[in-house]
Amino acid sequence: MRGRGAFFAELVETGAHRASIVAVGTGKADLAAIDRVTYATIARFEPALVADLKIVALSPASPSLPFVTAAETDAETVAALRSALDHVAADPALAAVRETLFLAGIIPAEPDALTPISTLEAEAVRAGYPTLR
Repeated sequence: MRGRGAFFAELVETGAHRASIVAVGTGKADLAAIDRVTYATIARFEPALVADLKIVALSPASPSLPFVTAAETDAETVAALRSALDHVAADPALAAVRETLFLAGIIPAEPDALTPISTLEAEAVRAGYPTLR
């Protein structure tokens, strides 16, 4: 899908961060927004894909990718999931797994934890990009 933006002449939706990296690397796109975890993972496991790329800007720090479950998940199951994640975060035997997944820690969900992302969205709207995809 292609459209017109307030700054860029063309918007190309690839449907995935990896595909966006490929689009930039092959000259089909000039710029892409890639979350740090995905970029680091691709740099680690497919370094050739990012070898010719340059990071031109970083967004403000914000919580990383969240762990989510269905909205109707009962409180007992949510508590069990949190307990399992706490175990993953603390178990020394899982240190290599945490490193592979770039998990520096797991923190409880807080209502205002995503404020940096909401702020970025408001800035995008002010800059003429009312819909973030």
